[in-house]
Amino acid sequence: MVLRHLSRLQEQPVIGIPTGARLAFARWSPDSKRVAFCINDGAGFQLWLAGVDDAKANRVPLPSRLHAITGDPFQWLPDSQHFLCLTVPQRRGDPPVASVVPSGLIVQESLGRAVPARTYQDLLKNPHDEALFAYYLQSQMICVDLQGRVQELGEPALISYFETSPDGEYILVESLHPPFSYSVPANRFPKRVEIWNRTGRTIQTLADLPLQDQIPIAFGSAAMGPRAYSWRSDAPASLVWAEALDGGDAGRPAEWRDQVMMWEGPFTAPPRMISRLALRFERVDWGNDRIALVHEWWWQSRKKRAWKIVPADSTASAEVLWDRSWEDRYGDPGVPVLRSNASGHDVLQLFADGRSLFLFGEGASPDGDRPFFDTWELETGQTRRIFRSSGPIYEPPVAVLDVDGAKLLTRRESVDDPPNYFIRDVETDQVRQVTEFPHPNPQLKGLTKELLRYERADGVKITATLYLPPSYQNDQGPLPLLMWACSRVLTPQGR
Repeated sequence: MVLRHLSRLQEQPVIGIPTGARLAFARWSPDSKRVAFCINDGAGFQLWLAGVDDAKANRVPLPSRLHAITGDPFQWLPDSQHFLCLTVPQRRGDPPVASVVPSGLIVQESLGRAVPARTYQDLLKNPHDEALFAYYLQSQMICVDLQGRVQELGEPALISYFETSPDGEYILVESLHPPFSYSVPANRFPKRVEIWNRTGRTIQTLADLPLQDQIPIAFGSAAMGPRAYSWRSDAPASLVWAEALDGGDAGRPAEWRDQVMMWEGPFTAPPRMISRLALRFERVDWGNDRIALVHEWWWQSRKKRAWKIVPADSTASAEVLWDRSWEDRYGDPGVPVLRSNASGHDVLQLFADGRSLFLFGEGASPDGDRPFFDTWELETGQTRRIFRSSGPIYEPPVAVLDVDGAKLLTRRESVDDPPNYFIRDVETDQVRQVTEFPHPNPQLKGLTKELLRYERADGVKITATLYLPPSYQNDQGPLPLLMWACSRVLTPQGR
């Protein structure tokens, strides 16, 4: 691991990391003074910490290994002094062993309702699979500070998702529980959604959802009941989720498909609806009390829409920002650029005056992808092109480095040059190289390719790509030897 300061381009190798360590899940602290990461030593994940000032890595002592089966095993709290971690329970014991004596028949019970079902692979098959699933998924949530002082939160559970509120006072926890199913994957198992406080006490049970084995198979269908819980990233503690208004059935005509609900802490007043959607809910990009973007989609028409809403005013009318087909790559306006706020949550990165947002796009064109950076004026919907990559260099923007979009962090590469990061001044069109990653395969540098066309004996026309070494000259030396294999269909006579 290496730290490189963008202002002075000084490189600091992080010391103290064991030789041969495998790193994962690197996360900056909200105050950007430290970076936390995991090391997999073969026996499990450990939590490590490195400071920006001294670039020295240290292991954070934990009572047991991190539990990373469901994803990121830790999160920073907004104070940059504590982590929430999922760990392997200390008293978990040995894995369950399959009995050599059958316990009886495997019985699956229906509810007497005929429902079309999809076919999945890698499902649970028997009670021993259930026992293994519960054994390995079980985790213990803890709160640990930078010195390794640990506080256990709640009891061990089959936690599938957790997220701290931006103010650090509440924790959204989703956990699975029996009965499990042999017909659908784990993301449809019964789920309990709760709000915990900092000590691990449950203050609200938001939902206890049953087994989701009757979701219609039409693309775009959704489960009944609340789903897609998350915290509003620009508020202290406001919970957001979606609910289906069409019975979750994408094959049934309906005027409204979903509604988006919000519930502000301390969760004493009733929740309120902030958006009603004619398509299926996708996500919300939060900015501030005056701006948020609600995204919706619909499979059958390949439609995507983005609405601008005013989170602080439920009576304000939503305005459509774009309404397009996701198959129209040439007309893709891009995706809003996000930044990390003081609590470590992602919010919209707005222009200095707050009246425009930034967009990054792939820039599909007849000449290939030409990534771009635009500003989008929220009131008028007008866009302004700030930067567009031009051939033969491929240069997608990565981050906006100031409030007026004058400086970008980009990644540049070409046919012969490996990807490296650059700081681009969009006003002067000057670039400054940040990294110097070497070519991973220098022996292939300068490789050329040719398209071969030939016709098989049965009349089928075939193309092949021939790669030639940099030193090859058409008028010098022997021609390359081409070899290929194809299958033969033998007749009864062996021909």
